[in-house]
Amino acid sequence: MSNIHTLSDYRKSDGPNRQPLPNPWGGAQSTKSQGFTAIPPRGYTQAPTYGQPVGGYTPASNYPSYPTHDGTEMPAQQQGVRMQFCPSCEPCSHENKVLYKSWLKTFILWVSVVDICMFIVELGIGGFASPAENQMLGPPTATMYLLGGKWAPGILPPGWQLYRLIVPIFLHAGFIHIIMNLFFQLRIGLNMELRYGMAKIVTVYILSGIGGNIFSCVCRPFSLGVGASGALYGLVGVYTAHIIMNWSTLAPQEKCMSLYFLFTMLFATMMLGLWPVIDIFAHIGGFVIGFLIGTYFVRQDYPQRWFYMSVRARILFVCSVLLLIFMFIGMLAIMYTVTQAQVASYQ
Repeated sequence: MSNIHTLSDYRKSDGPNRQPLPNPWGGAQSTKSQGFTAIPPRGYTQAPTYGQPVGGYTPASNYPSYPTHDGTEMPAQQQGVRMQFCPSCEPCSHENKVLYKSWLKTFILWVSVVDICMFIVELGIGGFASPAENQMLGPPTATMYLLGGKWAPGILPPGWQLYRLIVPIFLHAGFIHIIMNLFFQLRIGLNMELRYGMAKIVTVYILSGIGGNIFSCVCRPFSLGVGASGALYGLVGVYTAHIIMNWSTLAPQEKCMSLYFLFTMLFATMMLGLWPVIDIFAHIGGFVIGFLIGTYFVRQDYPQRWFYMSVRARILFVCSVLLLIFMFIGMLAIMYTVTQAQVASYQ
């Protein structure tokens, strides 16, 4: 809910004799044509300028403003960057039409098209498996293995099928799997790509997907895995980094919505982990990789503020970069030593 006066608080008049409106911050009277002025966010004593990224509300839009990846700033409701991930219920205005056209240029939209095409290929090759074999209502396990599903014994030497760390990101186990992932991917990924830009989202998406698959190989080497869940949880990790590093500048409503979203994701992850066909380790690995990369992306939003960031944010950024490097090296080392020994003993 926007923190503004009700219409009854203002003096109404018509035409050129319109009386000026009271300015809640004092000083000159406001004569804005909108018919209202906004109360400043908690902690601010004067009206923020239009587009000022204070994490609160602006007199021109009543929505939080965020900088885009190209350096410009616009209200989040217009650029599709409302971090609450809520759909817009407004009519198809000119601004929304521009927003929809911008989606056509996003990586997230086109990778979703690739996911659908790959799923059609899976069904074309293997058809539908029985529910006893595939509870997700999709192709048989042999088809997913043939197309490059994650399988640790094939990735490790002497096979060296390293493509099995990347290709599974674009494969899905069945209708239930792909519908859930596409809904989550489009609902969150489109907004985040407009927020951070294509290059950053592609980096997070691919590295988180690979990291999730590596972590799954370490923890479940003999399970066949497919899906973009590790990459999607990487996007959630970026959002979590954004919340932690900008907590002091967020509006109260955004803090509540952010915590609600994160706790909902945590609960859903715990519940899904009880389903045997869900690879919870790919989710965890993707989230951690996305969070560590996200601390760097969030810092880059305001590079001139590095020395003005809190000590907590700076420590988090440095530690995240080091952990990201050591995590990839450590997971690869474990996969090519411990996991390989497990595979050899199994054979």
